[in-house]
Amino acid sequence: MPKKIVEINNIINKLGTVKPKTKMITKEPSRKQVIISMSEDNVKIIGSNTNFHINSINKLLKKANLNMIVDFIDTEKLSIIITTNQVTSSHNICEA
Repeated sequence: MPKKIVEINNIINKLGTVKPKTKMITKEPSRKQVIISMSEDNVKIIGSNTNFHINSINKLLKKANLNMIVDFIDTEKLSIIITTNQVTSSHNICEA
């Protein structure tokens, strides 16, 4: 019987040493990226001339008096990823 108690104690002690996982919740976006879904053809068009589109978006952001600039655009099959100099949302990009 004491052997069983020692085994149970060991199991309980091992459970106590497991670190609890921290759950982080933010109210605002925590990344500097905006993902915009679009057709594969549009992604190809934007991907073929990203510098032009970066410059155009930055001009519009400046006109909208937003202290944000687009650093680069990355393309995926059905979306583009716009990376900015600060945390943003698609609402800010579309607002410009």
